[in-house]
Amino acid sequence: MFLTIEGIDGSGKTTLCGELKQLLPDAFVVKKKEFLRHSPTKIRSKVALLFEEMYGEASKQAARTKDRNLSDILRMAGWFHLIDQHAVEPRLKAGGTVIMDGWYFKFLARFATRNRHEFDLLNRVLVGLSKPSQTFYLDVSPELAAERKPAFTASECGVLDGYDKISTANFISYQRTQKVVLDRLAIENQWRILSPHTANAAQLAADIVQDINVNQF
Repeated sequence: MFLTIEGIDGSGKTTLCGELKQLLPDAFVVKKKEFLRHSPTKIRSKVALLFEEMYGEASKQAARTKDRNLSDILRMAGWFHLIDQHAVEPRLKAGGTVIMDGWYFKFLARFATRNRHEFDLLNRVLVGLSKPSQTFYLDVSPELAAERKPAFTASECGVLDGYDKISTANFISYQRTQKVVLDRLAIENQWRILSPHTANAAQLAADIVQDINVNQF
């Protein structure tokens, strides 16, 4: 069983995954940053170079061109295929339960705000990835997400997509554009929509486990 938790930055994905781990102790929670830390040195070095090319200082200063966007798409696809091959697929084949702290959908949203062609291209290069048994979507407003976060990163504030600086206002504005796309994906793909505005993470985790037991994904 492959479960994914989705939402904008600051929506509470990692917190919810932690609560789910308490209720499903045999499940394996995939956190992309931890995957990188515990990967073989050869993989870490390749991904470090990939991230430097995509998010390093030189990348921030470079003009966003069609060729650069294509390179970012291919690098991002490589990153997710590495996670799938080394962290997700082996555990699913062994009959385990995998909980993903944000699969590739947030990145689809980022490319969708650039143009439809890039969104479609990223969709195509990610087509071979493991498909979730069910996706749970944290429907959190950008304003609440901003209140929850102690600090913001450049990518969360849209600095890589034309916003001028890291700030609360830019975070809210950029995350609002991401949420429009994620809302649409949630409807199109029939994700289970959760509202952290009315329930805490422990309650949401209990609801998810109940949902699993009833539907047997």
